[in-house]
Amino acid sequence: MPAQRLTYDDAIAFSDPELVERLWSRIGDIEDDHIYGDLCLFVDELTERQAPQIARLNIERTSGEFLDENVEAMRQREAARLIRSALEGD
Repeated sequence: MPAQRLTYDDAIAFSDPELVERLWSRIGDIEDDHIYGDLCLFVDELTERQAPQIARLNIERTSGEFLDENVEAMRQREAARLIRSALEGD
């Protein structure tokens, strides 16, 4: 019997960390390396911009021994966004 598709009500019921976990689980099912890589980049960037606390939780959940490096990389991307925003007048 095939798995039942999720509904908006299902997604709304997820906590933020559960939603991110489910998203990354589905992205992990993608077999095309280029699509997988692009989606990882887009989701990371969107999450860091709109929900940095969730991005941090995701880094802590997945980084293992590279936690410090990945947190620092996230801070550097945030600094780059701030510079870009200042230059563009956003």
